[in-house]
Amino acid sequence: MPKEPRPLHDLHPLRLLPLALCLAMVVFCIIRGGFSVEDILSYAPRNVWLAAGFLLLLYLAKSLSVAFPIIVLQVAAGHLFAPAAALRYRCAWAKRRAFITTNAKTAHS
Repeated sequence: MPKEPRPLHDLHPLRLLPLALCLAMVVFCIIRGGFSVEDILSYAPRNVWLAAGFLLLLYLAKSLSVAFPIIVLQVAAGHLFAPAAALRYRCAWAKRRAFITTNAKTAHS
């Protein structure tokens, strides 16, 4: 038996959240005249870990919309993190992950 479609007013409000965020970003872009690397760098925190979290939030916002330019995020990430520092933090994370995985395997043996 086919289901009857629900009326539009019965939809959960959280389903409209991505659309609302996208529209808010488009309006913000129109009012401010767009996003630039300097804007992102001025809002980014000085702490490396907080800056990484900030960029991840911006990438999350980018995934919800087509109005957010990806190249601006990539250039800002390049300015925030020097290549050597980025590799150092990536290697530290990989070593920590390998240590946790190895210890978890030996604990279950």
